[in-house]
Amino acid sequence: MEDEELTRLNNICADLVSLKRWEVFPHHLLIEKRAGEWVRVQELCLQAGLDSGDLKPDLFAAWLSDPAGDEEYAVVLFYDEESMWTMAARYNRQRLLEKAAHRTAR
Repeated sequence: MEDEELTRLNNICADLVSLKRWEVFPHHLLIEKRAGEWVRVQELCLQAGLDSGDLKPDLFAAWLSDPAGDEEYAVVLFYDEESMWTMAARYNRQRLLEKAAHRTAR
Protein backbone atom coordinates (compact mmCIF):
# COMPACT_ATOMS: atom_id res chain seq x y z
CA MET A 1 0.00 0.00 0.00
CA GLU A 2 1.33 3.43 -0.91
CA ASP A 3 2.14 6.11 1.66
CA GLU A 4 -0.67 8.29 0.33
CA GLU A 5 -3.23 5.54 0.92
CA LEU A 6 -1.94 4.90 4.44
CA THR A 7 -2.10 8.61 5.24
CA ARG A 8 -5.69 8.72 3.97
CA LEU A 9 -6.61 5.67 6.05
CA ASN A 10 -5.00 7.19 9.13
CA ASN A 11 -6.88 10.47 8.61
CA ILE A 12 -10.24 8.75 8.10
CA CYS A 13 -9.88 6.69 11.27
CA ALA A 14 -8.67 9.68 13.28
CA ASP A 15 -11.69 11.67 12.07
CA LEU A 16 -14.08 8.89 13.11
CA VAL A 17 -12.95 9.13 16.74
CA SER A 18 -12.19 12.83 17.00
CA LEU A 19 -14.67 14.94 15.00
CA LYS A 20 -18.04 15.81 16.50
CA ARG A 21 -19.85 15.24 13.20
CA TRP A 22 -18.77 11.56 13.30
CA GLU A 23 -19.55 11.03 17.00
CA VAL A 24 -22.29 8.57 16.16
CA PHE A 25 -19.56 6.14 14.99
CA PRO A 26 -17.86 5.74 18.40
CA HIS A 27 -21.30 5.80 20.01
CA HIS A 28 -22.37 2.72 18.02
CA LEU A 29 -19.01 1.04 18.49
CA LEU A 30 -18.49 1.71 22.21
CA ILE A 31 -22.06 1.39 23.43
CA GLU A 32 -23.70 -1.09 21.10
CA LYS A 33 -20.81 -3.50 20.51
CA ARG A 34 -19.04 -5.71 23.04
CA ALA A 35 -15.40 -5.15 23.93
CA GLY A 36 -13.20 -7.10 21.54
CA GLU A 37 -15.94 -7.53 18.91
CA TRP A 38 -14.54 -6.72 15.47
CA VAL A 39 -16.90 -4.95 13.05
CA ARG A 40 -16.49 -3.68 9.51
CA VAL A 41 -16.20 0.11 9.67
CA GLN A 42 -18.20 0.48 6.45
CA GLU A 43 -21.11 -1.58 7.85
CA LEU A 44 -21.08 0.22 11.19
CA CYS A 45 -21.18 3.58 9.41
CA LEU A 46 -24.20 2.43 7.41
CA GLN A 47 -25.94 1.18 10.58
CA ALA A 48 -25.22 4.53 12.22
CA GLY A 49 -26.64 6.44 9.26
CA LEU A 50 -23.27 7.84 8.20
CA ASP A 51 -22.13 8.17 4.60
CA SER A 52 -19.34 5.63 4.42
CA GLY A 53 -18.08 7.15 1.19
CA ASP A 54 -15.38 5.01 -0.31
CA LEU A 55 -14.27 3.24 2.85
CA LYS A 56 -12.51 -0.01 2.20
CA PRO A 57 -14.66 -3.08 2.92
CA ASP A 58 -11.80 -4.74 4.81
CA LEU A 59 -11.32 -1.96 7.37
CA PHE A 60 -12.31 -3.21 10.81
CA ALA A 61 -12.73 -1.61 14.23
CA ALA A 62 -13.05 -2.90 17.79
CA TRP A 63 -12.67 -1.50 21.26
CA LEU A 64 -11.00 -2.73 24.43
CA SER A 65 -11.02 -1.59 28.02
CA ASP A 66 -8.35 0.94 28.89
CA PRO A 67 -5.11 -0.95 29.64
CA ALA A 68 -4.36 1.34 32.59
CA GLY A 69 -7.68 0.35 34.16
CA ASP A 70 -9.35 3.76 33.76
CA GLU A 71 -13.00 2.74 33.42
CA GLU A 72 -13.94 6.07 31.84
CA TYR A 73 -11.79 5.37 28.78
CA ALA A 74 -11.54 2.74 26.07
CA VAL A 75 -9.03 2.04 23.33
CA VAL A 76 -10.46 1.99 19.82
CA LEU A 77 -8.54 -0.21 17.38
CA PHE A 78 -8.62 -0.05 13.59
CA TYR A 79 -7.23 -2.76 11.34
CA ASP A 80 -6.96 -2.86 7.55
CA GLU A 81 -6.78 -6.47 6.41
CA GLU A 82 -5.13 -5.78 3.04
CA SER A 83 -2.14 -3.82 4.35
CA MET A 84 -2.19 -5.13 7.94
CA TRP A 85 -2.12 -1.47 9.00
CA THR A 86 -3.34 -0.73 12.51
CA MET A 87 -4.18 2.35 14.54
CA ALA A 88 -5.28 2.82 18.14
CA ALA A 89 -6.93 5.77 19.84
CA ARG A 90 -7.87 6.37 23.46
CA TYR A 91 -11.49 7.50 23.74
CA ASN A 92 -13.56 8.93 26.60
CA ARG A 93 -16.29 6.29 26.69
CA GLN A 94 -17.82 7.67 29.88
CA ARG A 95 -18.72 10.92 28.12
CA LEU A 96 -20.73 8.96 25.54
CA LEU A 97 -22.47 6.93 28.25
CA GLU A 98 -23.43 10.12 30.09
CA LYS A 99 -24.77 11.72 26.89
CA ALA A 100 -26.79 8.60 26.11
CA ALA A 101 -28.20 8.50 29.66
CA HIS A 102 -29.08 12.19 29.46
CA ARG A 103 -30.96 11.65 26.16
CA THR A 104 -32.82 8.67 27.63
CA ALA A 105 -33.80 10.64 30.75
CA ARG A 106 -35.56 13.29 28.69
